Amino acid sequence: MRVLERAQYGKRSERLRLSINDEQASFAFEEVETGLSAIQSELDHAVKDKPKRAPRPRKGFAAHLERIEEVVEPEIPADCAGLEKVLIGEDRSERLDVVPPKFRVIVTRRPKYAFRDRDGVVQALAPAHIIESGLPTERLLAHIAVSKYADGLPLYRQEAIYLRDGVELIRSLSEVYQLKVSLRRISPMISRRLLVPEEMTLYALHRTIQIAFGCEDCHLHAFKLHGRHYGTTWTGERHRDAAGREVTLANLRLRVRQRTLYEYDFGDLWEHEMRIEAKHEREGGKVYPVCIAGARAGPPEDIGGPPGHAALLDRLRFGDIERRLCGEDEEFEDDDPLRSFEAERFSGREVNAALRRELSGLTKG
Repeated sequence: MRVLERAQYGKRSERLRLSINDEQASFAFEEVETGLSAIQSELDHAVKDKPKRAPRPRKGFAAHLERIEEVVEPEIPADCAGLEKVLIGEDRSERLDVVPPKFRVIVTRRPKYAFRDRDGVVQALAPAHIIESGLPTERLLAHIAVSKYADGLPLYRQEAIYLRDGVELIRSLSEVYQLKVSLRRISPMISRRLLVPEEMTLYALHRTIQIAFGCEDCHLHAFKLHGRHYGTTWTGERHRDAAGREVTLANLRLRVRQRTLYEYDFGDLWEHEMRIEAKHEREGGKVYPVCIAGARAGPPEDIGGPPGHAALLDRLRFGDIERRLCGEDEEFEDDDPLRSFEAERFSGREVNAALRRELSGLTKG
């Protein structure tokens, strides 16, 4: 078709030199157009004859769900007032609705009765519960357990949901993290194994580590976690986040075997590696935080970091060689606190006693 059009209507310089006259060209055009019309007609019939796809029926809701019917009556026209109505059909539609959980208080009353001319009092026995003298009912305990273990909803998130209705989640249901905190670049290792509740703030954890290692908390500190620094700030250090008093361990979504870094005294640079060893259910009546194990005494303040600690141990073990060469017998001054430093000493009882003394401040952060 294009060849014929070019031969007949193209520019003189571009025309094809075909040995056909005008009548032959017109006949060829008519034949081509007739063929194209026939093809187009067949295509149109094929499209019309193709069956349309039936609309997919909407999937209904489960049969066990409660149905609440709402009937919307039409307005009666004025000229039909008083006439008998005849139902000839209806349109029916379904929508899915939800009733949010609603808290309620179960009040159990057990009256006491006495009888005239008789001794004694009659009263029904208290009903048995899963948790004796506990506040939550069996339904609430089941709801909390299903939300946590089946739906993956942590307790701290459930707590925020319950607070909307003014209900405070019982803290005895929260988890406890088992942490192993050890000092880097020191051998043999100085470490503490701690049990801390998930609602503890980072500032409270900082105070716990300070007490566990025998530090005086007289320097700056920071937690390095998830690409952020939580701790104290000072002028010019805008990258440090001072939200340690607001962020809890539960907010950080720590995983078992996850490692984080806690730094103390940016001059001496004591680096503590924290490892989440396990998560336990909180035991009712047990006081947290608690130190369950440890090794060796924490380093004294302002001794120059790990190199200074190694030098101190050598001095305690072998004495000060330079002072001996100068003829001095005393290796430490009489009032030097390092004179009585015991590097291998650790007392879990003393650590836990110190933690209990500051427990109220630690839990509040």
